[in-house]
Amino acid sequence: MQIKKSQYFVLVFYISIFLFPILGIAETNKYLSIGLTQSDNLEIQPDSDASLSNSDVKRTGITTGLSLQKQFLDFSGGYILEADIDYNKGLNSTGDISSIRLSASKLKSINSNWLMRSSIMLRHYENEPLEVNSYDGLQLENTFGYLNDDNSGTDIALSLGRENHNQDISDRYKTQKAGLKISHYFPHESNSPYWAINVGGTQNNADNDRRDFDSYTMGIESRQWRLGSLRGTAGIQWQTDRYKQLVGAASKRKDETALLQVNISKNIKKNLALHISATTGRYQSSRRDVNENFYQLISNLQWQF
Repeated sequence: MQIKKSQYFVLVFYISIFLFPILGIAETNKYLSIGLTQSDNLEIQPDSDASLSNSDVKRTGITTGLSLQKQFLDFSGGYILEADIDYNKGLNSTGDISSIRLSASKLKSINSNWLMRSSIMLRHYENEPLEVNSYDGLQLENTFGYLNDDNSGTDIALSLGRENHNQDISDRYKTQKAGLKISHYFPHESNSPYWAINVGGTQNNADNDRRDFDSYTMGIESRQWRLGSLRGTAGIQWQTDRYKQLVGAASKRKDETALLQVNISKNIKKNLALHISATTGRYQSSRRDVNENFYQLISNLQWQF
């Protein structure tokens, strides 16, 4: 993956912030998970770059994952190192999906209200059902967080990224991304349910005109709610993608996605938990007047060891 000179200096800055001595209290968390996934219309879901296709990908898979996290934290901030490996085995010859992600973050307390987090992430992602989605990626992100005494707060995240989509021989491309996301959390008691809203935008500059677009998102979410022994979150998200390439005589393609997602967790034993995620949504595009529904179900057991 090639990096331009302008990106080189940004990358050097991010790497340099992780070269200071690692101090503070060390804590290690390790997780192993196994579960099932089921998807309908996989190619039109928000994390897909394959919505140009006419296929209707229905898929069921068995997923396994391993996550490692090392923290070095004290009152002034610290470091978080993470590694995640996921493998989703497709049933009925629907193809496999796998991911390897490495990330490092530096946290710094600016004062009693402001916190800064700088992160660097590398990811290798392979998607056999939709090869054009496969990529090698690098992402840099800076987040400034403000927290009030009533537990309300605001996060402002700036990100730069580069992806090399090279698995699909007939549709290879590279893209550079620049994003801004603002999230606000409303006042609440500690460990009590609360509401959050977010708005964001991402600019995708690809070397393939069909993949050149600007994306805008807006969402609202209810977090930390409880129903008996169940814990969960629920949210609605809207996304609009405006493409720069003309699709008609004088019109540009516009895609719109609306989705509802519910996540539920339950502790079975001290170190064993069940997680269920359900997503349903609707996708429409001005490119051939596409208007379709999609869903995805994920359930897994997670063991902390």
